[in-house]
Amino acid sequence: MRLLAIGVTQKSGAARTLCGAQLALAAGELHALLGPDGAGKSAFVAILRGVQRPVRGLMLLEGRPYAPASPDEARRAGVWSAGDGASLAGALTVEENLSLGAEPARRGWIDRRSRRALACRALTELPGKGIPPWALVESLSLADRRLVEIARALLAAPKVLLVEDPWPYVPEVSAPFFAALRRLATRGTAILYATRSVEAARACCTRYTLLREGGTVASGRMHGDGQARGKRLGEALPATLEEEPLPRLPRRMGRALVQAGAGLTLHEGEILGLAGLDGLERFPVRFGRDPDAIAGVLPGLSVADNLTLPCLRRFSYFGLLSLELQDTAALDWMEKLHLRARSPHQNAGTLSAADRQKILLGRHLLGQANVLFVEAPTRGLAGPAKRQIHALLQAIAAEGRGIVLASPDPAELLALCDTIALLRPGPQPGQPVECRPAVQWTERELAAALLEPAPTDAKRSAL
Repeated sequence: MRLLAIGVTQKSGAARTLCGAQLALAAGELHALLGPDGAGKSAFVAILRGVQRPVRGLMLLEGRPYAPASPDEARRAGVWSAGDGASLAGALTVEENLSLGAEPARRGWIDRRSRRALACRALTELPGKGIPPWALVESLSLADRRLVEIARALLAAPKVLLVEDPWPYVPEVSAPFFAALRRLATRGTAILYATRSVEAARACCTRYTLLREGGTVASGRMHGDGQARGKRLGEALPATLEEEPLPRLPRRMGRALVQAGAGLTLHEGEILGLAGLDGLERFPVRFGRDPDAIAGVLPGLSVADNLTLPCLRRFSYFGLLSLELQDTAALDWMEKLHLRARSPHQNAGTLSAADRQKILLGRHLLGQANVLFVEAPTRGLAGPAKRQIHALLQAIAAEGRGIVLASPDPAELLALCDTIALLRPGPQPGQPVECRPAVQWTERELAAALLEPAPTDAKRSAL
């Protein structure tokens, strides 16, 4: 067995994200790690990557104890990760990314000819159209970035490749990626493919492990025809692992609040979604007079201090802060936000990721800002925590405030937004390729638009 994990347990704050999870991964195997949001897939992969450390459990890599303290240590042991292109350096070329950290050298200088030959060899093994080695990674679509990660794995020949795929299954777009994974598996690499899509797992993998509420509830083999073998397996793998979305709160769009950039306007009570890759980072959003300039939770301060940072004057007399008023306001908002904190004096750095995200939203609410810019508000969250954040965002919009929501998750955008603008990388990143009401998008259509290559300039001007 290439990789074995037994009884892996992990905590996030007071909550357990994994509880006795099990996994057995063989060499040359394409293995699906399945489960709905909140099942513990991301936590399991983070432990295998060395991003987190389990509080209990045993992991063996080729029969030897495996407990990486960092991603670098995991890579040195032969455990790599891929899936969303995040491990690539966008400002470098494809060729430079493929050999980053292991550049061929001659007499102390990078051997560019050998580097180009290595890149061309790996890229020619990929299915579909060729990706030029001289192209900047930031100019590539998500589909091509994922293939570049697999090309790098083909060169490195890792013992284990961990693939997280948060995207809906789009057969015509996913097929080249799956073909590249199969080619890597034939080289002996054990591949763990973490997804919430049973359809994708059946199209790609030979075995599966199913997680629910942090624990392994089933594992087994899949038929070559994509169907589960045996009655028990069929029951373990339902047609979908998705949860029902939260019902939308009634809200009505009012007057225009701000020009959000690139011809997009944000109205009162509206959630304007931005779907894209690099365009999210460089999208020109202009706020009103009182934006919240504090980017994140300050872990060295208390819950009360973090919540009230933008509006300390409201709790001050003659320049002196009233701790009693601050604590009263903090306790009120802790209850409204369902914060799992012992008191308003608890250090915010000791809270879970979900509770820290709630503090950020509570800070906006307490500060009475009319316009909020929220980027990937549920990244790393799932299950009840994710639904709580979604409910808070809906409540903010229902009060008449405007929200610009930038997210790479099509399901999140469709669940929350009134309007969705699709952004693409390219010569002018951040410009919307297409903007229309959310009801006119489907999850698969939006995912396909994000995954497929960006349109040419001629096509772009026609949209």
